[in-house]
Amino acid sequence: MDELDRFRTSVFDFLKEDRPFELGEEVRADEAQDAGGDADAEIEPQYIRPKNQFKGQKYGVGLSIMKKMGYIEGQGLGPNGQGIKEPIEIQVRKPGTGIGASLLGISKDKNEEYDDEEESSDEEYYKDVPKKSFYQIIKELEENDVEVPQSLKDLSDSHSSKQPIGSSKEANMDLLNQLNNINTQVLDIKANLKVLEFKESQEQAQLSELSQELDSIKALEDALKVVDISRDKSPLDTLSNYRTVLHDVSIDNPEVQRLVVLAIQPLVIKLFQDWDPWDLTDFKLLDELIQWKPLISPITSMEGLDYYHSLISSNWLQIVRPAFEKWDTNVPTFAISIIVDWEEVLPREVITNIMEYTILPKLLQSIESWTGLEDGPNIWIFEWIPYLTSTFKDRIINAFTARYDSLLQESTDGLVGMACYKELCGSDTTFENTMELRVLPKLVTLGMNWNFQFNRAEINSSIIGKLKQWKHWFQEGVYVKLIQLCICNSWLRSLFHSLNQKDANYSTISHCIKLWYESLSELANVQQQFIKGFDMINKFIETGQLNPVHNPRDKSQYLREICSKEEDKNSRGIPIHRLQVSFKDCVDDYCSEHGLIMTPLTGQASNISEKNMFKITTGKAKGLTCYIEHDVLFVKTPSQDREYTPISLNRVVDLI
Repeated sequence: MDELDRFRTSVFDFLKEDRPFELGEEVRADEAQDAGGDADAEIEPQYIRPKNQFKGQKYGVGLSIMKKMGYIEGQGLGPNGQGIKEPIEIQVRKPGTGIGASLLGISKDKNEEYDDEEESSDEEYYKDVPKKSFYQIIKELEENDVEVPQSLKDLSDSHSSKQPIGSSKEANMDLLNQLNNINTQVLDIKANLKVLEFKESQEQAQLSELSQELDSIKALEDALKVVDISRDKSPLDTLSNYRTVLHDVSIDNPEVQRLVVLAIQPLVIKLFQDWDPWDLTDFKLLDELIQWKPLISPITSMEGLDYYHSLISSNWLQIVRPAFEKWDTNVPTFAISIIVDWEEVLPREVITNIMEYTILPKLLQSIESWTGLEDGPNIWIFEWIPYLTSTFKDRIINAFTARYDSLLQESTDGLVGMACYKELCGSDTTFENTMELRVLPKLVTLGMNWNFQFNRAEINSSIIGKLKQWKHWFQEGVYVKLIQLCICNSWLRSLFHSLNQKDANYSTISHCIKLWYESLSELANVQQQFIKGFDMINKFIETGQLNPVHNPRDKSQYLREICSKEEDKNSRGIPIHRLQVSFKDCVDDYCSEHGLIMTPLTGQASNISEKNMFKITTGKAKGLTCYIEHDVLFVKTPSQDREYTPISLNRVVDLI
């Protein structure tokens, strides 16, 4: 019977995994007694939750028992396997429910709600059971310094034996719930105590800070009492006196700093009102404020500027802003000196503010209104760049290059600041492309439309001045082709029309040709173009016929020819960089220089090991038969019928 009771207890424990405490301690006591131990010895209860070894499996302990009886899974029941193969499906009840309870709290109709009144007493019991055992609750109470009555300890110990806690499960539940509530309240009280301790530590720290602040204020009060604030002293001397007596006073506290600033505020305001920002030699106020700098360090914990720097910044901006509004940007010394000198005292935010909202707009406005014909941004832009942040510097450079680019499109006159613009372009390629895109088309148009006069004693050389001022800003090849192709072509056209007139004065034309040659020669080499004009005049004198030598072109043709990158070529028209000189070419050139002809022989190549054969002759004699191998000339003379001998080029003429 005892064995049966033990089995039933373990099955009960298996079904109720979530019970608050274990009911198997009496079994361990019986086992100790059977082993010869003292059954009355105190056994410390060990509340271990039993594990369900079949949890997560499709079938439970019944399948294990049937296998021991000979059942094979997947086959039918009975000795011949004639029975059912699959187990009978049943609806599983909730843990702890009896036979009369509704299965899973759900009826066959899924839409029908579960009736709470049908729950069994067992289900109610296990639903409300605390998660902690009796022993665990008592242990936590003692750990939280709560004295647990001995009667409760005895009750826990009696539960470890076979004695029940109460007369019913409801009594057990009430007792456990009461103990659990007590434990929860104790934990809440303990948490509240920790919160109170934290608040107390914060209040202590605040009191400590207030005490230090009061001590600093008392020291400040004692120091200020000895300051001489008589009317005979100047504000600068009084401010210096304040600095001397406050040297040993700690001004790190915000409240102390506020009091110090309130004390010196009237003096600082008066000094700024008397300060002339246009006088770049007056450094008295600045020097005094620099000496205050180590005395009052910025308080980083405050938002924005601290009291002291806020006082200085507001008064400085009040004086400097109106001065900058009247400032001429072409005199950068004033603004740069103000920024550089006061940067040591003022916060960086204040300098950035005056730069962004006062100085930078004036600089941009000066660039926008610049005509390029007089000194302007070009005289101050490089002075400002070292003192500008990267963002401000980029804005100034971009505005200047954009303005200069638009000026290049508007006028053919030489602009001031071309060197400045070239440097700010960043690369020679960018500058050269801009010149070819903006300036060159206007100069071509000027040259095409220019009428060179040949009927006056003096020439109008204004075009020479316009072209000369652009000479150093173009690539040499582009500028030379501009003069030779465009300007000289217009000169030839004007010369033709002057000679074609009935009343042409040839003496005046001859004089003007000389003057134009001297003027255009200053720009580029125009000798070949003038020779074309002389040839036209000579043919006109000899034949009486005047034929034009100028080549009519439109603007796009001029630009295409001027900007084309021609390759250097040798006498045969082959580009130099693509030319590969061979020894055959050297022999061929030597023969040409000495009046010899070198021709290939097609029919005799197979006779000499498939080599390419040549014949060198004067055109009359038979000449020499030869071939070239490894930069060596092999020759067979008429006296040598079979053998080819190597010779030098110098002997070719002698052998011929």
